[in-house]
Amino acid sequence: MRTHTIIVDPRTGTPLRRRSLQSLEAVSAAVVRARCALEKWSTLAIADRCRILARAADLIQRDADSLAQELLEEQGKPWAEAWAEITKTAGVFRHFSAEPEQDAIPSGVTGSRVDWEPVGVVAAIVPNNYPATLAAYKCAPALAAGCAVIVKPDLQTAAVTEHLTRLLLQAGVPDGVIQIAYCVNDVAEHALVRNPGLDAVSFTGSARVGIALAAQSQGRGRPARVTLELGGVNSLIVEPDSNIDTTVEAALTKAFRNAGQVCHGISSVFIHEAIRDEWTAKFIDRAQDLRPVTEDRTENSNEVMGPLATQAARDRIKGDVERWRAAGAAIYQGENFRGAGGWFYPPTVVCPPGTGADPGGEQELFGPAVIVTTYRELASVIDRVNARSSGLVTYLYGCDSSVLAEQAKRLQCGSVGLNTTRVVDPRIPFGGWKASGLGTELGPHAVRAFQRPRHICWKRCAC
Repeated sequence: MRTHTIIVDPRTGTPLRRRSLQSLEAVSAAVVRARCALEKWSTLAIADRCRILARAADLIQRDADSLAQELLEEQGKPWAEAWAEITKTAGVFRHFSAEPEQDAIPSGVTGSRVDWEPVGVVAAIVPNNYPATLAAYKCAPALAAGCAVIVKPDLQTAAVTEHLTRLLLQAGVPDGVIQIAYCVNDVAEHALVRNPGLDAVSFTGSARVGIALAAQSQGRGRPARVTLELGGVNSLIVEPDSNIDTTVEAALTKAFRNAGQVCHGISSVFIHEAIRDEWTAKFIDRAQDLRPVTEDRTENSNEVMGPLATQAARDRIKGDVERWRAAGAAIYQGENFRGAGGWFYPPTVVCPPGTGADPGGEQELFGPAVIVTTYRELASVIDRVNARSSGLVTYLYGCDSSVLAEQAKRLQCGSVGLNTTRVVDPRIPFGGWKASGLGTELGPHAVRAFQRPRHICWKRCAC
């Protein structure tokens, strides 16, 4: 069994540090510690838990510089994107520091009370694309609910998780209530997901791994509550009356921000044939203008792009693009990334031959590559998007608001962006339909996802 891992700087490919891995026994012991610590945290008054989360938000914002630097070193994203992620992370903890509203008993029902109790010990399994924000999406509502949480970060990006954990403890979260399982996936599967002491699993990652984890969490004597955010083949649809410059910038953001490692990013763009040539030419030019990120903190994030987080991710997107090239697609890549070291891969625009093939099909291009094709009728392209097994986000741009609103109701996905790419907000539920997920994160019911109701009813004694 592996006893350590080497953390590599994705910008250069050179080793940064060596980090010890936990054994199966150590992870199992963490579950025991979490269950022992659960009562102290769950019986704390809700107002006191909320004050601790608010204090944690303040500490996260205080340490924003050092947290962003950890993201830059281990994940590779530009400084502006790293800073924005930390600020959003602090905002998520602040949002969940507000006391949740209590459920009202329907009028006419007397002698009843509903108590919401924490579900118990939660495993939060977090990928490397947004290790701080996605940890907050899981930990903040779970802690607000009164649960104990064991965070399993990606091996490459654990520094920011460790830092956040220290700040939560400093803010007043008791020892054992928030812990890290720093281990390989097999150990996490056996010692965490299959552990009978675990009550809930919240996972963000690929559909293949998420579905397998869900099955494993059920076959262990008693089922665990499972929330899955599994990404998908998201699309941007551009109507002929759209502003070309605006939609090109929207596509640039959703295709290449964080080197395309965004669950609500896009793998494909559908352009109406009436504006195909002008739109595609401008989009290719803007993609080719992007430069590899450097150490300069003043760089505009719309002009630079970071590397993939790991060599495996870089190799995977490279293989995907080469398969499209072999199928006859035109591939457009700029020269700015030629000779870049580490896990950089150039921003890539793929234009398949003809208009009949479904761009990307069921394949999520989780990297800096986007497939551009054309369409004639909006209704037909919505049918093509709906035919996919995934359904996380679709973006639709056009000037006829009534048409967009009507078509939005047809889209089979969890979020729809109409003339906007901003679809994630702590106040709004976020999750996928079909193979893109199970349950939702964020929103007004996020805390309830980590609680279970107890109905107490009574009648006046007749004696």
